[in-house]
Amino acid sequence: MDLIIASNPFLEPNGTDIPVVLLVEDNPIALFAIEHMVKATGCCHISAKDGETAFELARTTSFDLIITDLGLPGISGLTLTKKIRAWEVEQGKNPISIIGLTTEVSNGLLSECLNAGMQDAISKPITITILQTIFCQFSLSAMSIGCER
Repeated sequence: MDLIIASNPFLEPNGTDIPVVLLVEDNPIALFAIEHMVKATGCCHISAKDGETAFELARTTSFDLIITDLGLPGISGLTLTKKIRAWEVEQGKNPISIIGLTTEVSNGLLSECLNAGMQDAISKPITITILQTIFCQFSLSAMSIGCER
């Protein structure tokens, strides 16, 4: 189980209104980049390098958003999403927003992502502008500063 817990060192993810994002990415360079972009927004994150770890985290931790790579070792981002959705139904929980990350989003792949239960899929590399757009789209309180309304 590969788990990286990191956040803005001045913010605690529990008991605050600061959104917490689960980042699921097996590529260390891509993970490093998105972690730093999330930190730049002043938000907390927890990172996982595989789908199994991410699923366990989703079951035991409250997240405001999940951003997952689709091509993960072990269970894919699509399978992860399906497992989270089934667990949410089983537990009577509200669905968390999940965004897929991939090298190229085609219409067919976007349909697969939506059918799995994701809200959207975006192409890598992710930029801070794209990340801020996602945060605004899902109205995450601390992240939505600067959103056009």
